[in-house]
Parts: sequence; structure tokens; C-alpha cells
Amino acid sequence: GGTATMIGDPPNIIIGNMLAKYLDFNDFLFNLGPGVIITSPPVFYFLTWYFGDAVKGTLVVDIPKLEKMYPITDRGLLMKCGAVLSCVICSFFLHPVTHLDPAWVSIMGAVWLLVAFDMHHCHEALHAVEWDTLLFFAALFVVVEGVGELGLLRFIANTLSGMVSGISPGGRQAFSIFLICWSSAIFSAFVDNIPFTA
Repeated sequence: GGTATMIGDPPNIIIGNMLAKYLDFNDFLFNLGPGVIITSPPVFYFLTWYFGDAVKGTLVVDIPKLEKMYPITDRGLLMKCGAVLSCVICSFFLHPVTHLDPAWVSIMGAVWLLVAFDMHHCHEALHAVEWDTLLFFAALFVVVEGVGELGLLRFIANTLSGMVSGISPGGRQAFSIFLICWSSAIFSAFVDNIPFTA
């Protein structure tokens, strides 16, 4: 599910921001969505086969118990959040018209929610923000930019392109796909997908 859209997971966000001149939100969905739809049935079948009885049978849910455990305490705020979320999602799809980056759309949605929220309880919303995660990503991009300035990324790219250029033109495309897929698989075994993408 997260693979199909630009905002589905952090690597997609990073790629979307780097290629903002060439790709928009709809391009991600139209190009990756069919692949996700095609691969979903085999994945669901495998999960059903692998986990067996744990995912088969009738799921019994006690709705009244859940309503008591997790009651809706502020229906007005729920309606406001739903309206803001709908506007944000529509703005993502209108990217070819508005040319607003998804990051700015998300920030505007968050500010809109803070304004719609009771300002006396605004500090509670700010405490719920995962500041550690945001600082981690900020520091990660600083490190990646530093590595890029040192020329390490360019060295790796030149090494891979040199390997590709040594292949005959007829098999160059197939070898490029093979090399990129396997080098990505090997590198991502040691480095997480987010810093690897960055």
C-alpha cells in the first residue's frame, strides 16, 4: 500500500522530492499502482498459506466493547480533522495544477488543524509530535549531503557506470537492470532503506 503513492513511505517521499521536476503525485500512483495491484493477490495468498489458521476463519469483534474502550470524545474535532484530511488528500492529487510540494501541503494541513484545534490544548498536540524522529531525519540528510560533497556517492556511481559501459550495447540495458537491482539488494542488507534512498 505504501509503495503506490508518493507519501506512502519515507523513501517515496525522498524520491518524489528529488525528482519533483519530472514526477508528481499522480505519476507515482499511475506508474506504481498497477504493480501493487498485480502483486497484491500473490502476497495475500502467500500470507494466508504461511500463517494458516491464524488468519483464516471468522473474526469476532465486540463493537460495543471497543466503543467503550475508545469512545469519540469530541465529534466536532473529528469532523474538522476529516475535513482537513480530505482537503490535504485532494491537494495531493491537484499537484499538477497547484504545483505545491506534498511537504508544503502537509504543513498547511497541520497548521490548519492547530488553528481548528482548541488553542488552550495546542501544547498537547505538540507533545505528541515525534521530535526525535524528525531530528533523526534532519541529521540523516545532513550526513548524506556531507557524503555527497566528499564525492563518495559520485565514486560509487562512476564505478557502476564503468561496469555498465564495459558491456556490449545489446546487453547493456539488461545488465544495468540486473546490476542496479542486486547492488541495491546487497547495500540495503547492511543499510536501512531510508538512508540508502537518501
